[in-house]
Amino acid sequence: KDLQAFRGERNRGRERNRDTQRHRERERAAPSSFHLTRHTTFFLLLIPILNLVLVLELLLLLIMVNPSGGGSRVFASKARGAKVGRAWSNKAAAEATGQRINKQLPSSSSSSSSGQGNLMMRRGVLSRGVASTLALVTVGSYLGFSTWGRRREIAVAATEGGSGKTSSLGFDLSMSKEEINDAIKDLSELSVKVTMNAGTERAFTGKTVNGYSHDNKEDGVYVSAVGGLPLFDSKAKFNSGTGWPSFFAPIAPDHVREIKDTSIFFMPRTEIVDAKSGAHLGHVFDDGPAPTGLRYCMNAAALKFIPRAEYEATYKKQ
Repeated sequence: KDLQAFRGERNRGRERNRDTQRHRERERAAPSSFHLTRHTTFFLLLIPILNLVLVLELLLLLIMVNPSGGGSRVFASKARGAKVGRAWSNKAAAEATGQRINKQLPSSSSSSSSGQGNLMMRRGVLSRGVASTLALVTVGSYLGFSTWGRRREIAVAATEGGSGKTSSLGFDLSMSKEEINDAIKDLSELSVKVTMNAGTERAFTGKTVNGYSHDNKEDGVYVSAVGGLPLFDSKAKFNSGTGWPSFFAPIAPDHVREIKDTSIFFMPRTEIVDAKSGAHLGHVFDDGPAPTGLRYCMNAAALKFIPRAEYEATYKKQ
């Protein structure tokens, strides 16, 4: 008994060492968690250009607004002087012909109020220009780092593979980068876009990688198109009317992972990925039916449908 216990502990220790070694190899093989995509680079280059436009706009409008500015003040003084001079000449001509002029001469108060109005108008132009430029810079920065930067994070998650553990149903949750690359070789361009780059298929058009429609009603189990991990049972499927396969629960909670998704501005969502390969599947929402109240809105292009008899004969023996 002591010898058996010793051998069992030794085997468990070796298994732990192998798991640690595989985890370190995945970390070394995985690319950096962030690199510049072409969209991110575009927005990074756009930001300094917008800043330069903002500076030039500020300089131009400050020259127009500054009440002590020489050019604008001299111009305004000449304009007022010419206007007053014309009025006095008209008055002298009218008196010479014996006519009376009832029009009131332009006063300094009216000129001052007109100048104040122009000043307020120019300041309004300045404030709107600054606000619009800053808003554009903010949106550009957000899109560059969040929307397209997030897509790179999904690809990294997929190439890093799963947690290396065994699921509650007895399935292996580990998958190496080489295994993922081999798995996606036979997938369509759309399936690769969906699983590796967090893409989305068009509603009411999706098909699984083995040709089953998005509204398939056959009895069976949906597995990952990349890792082959069972994800959703057809018994949990329902018609959501959205045009994408919808389920109210996964086949096992630890067969999927949730990731915070901020790719849409002011609309955070919860992304669902395959717990084994890290491949993107879809999103989960809280507007589903009982008993969970959840709606797992999946892309058919990220799934493979296995009929019940085939699943019982093959997958449950793994």
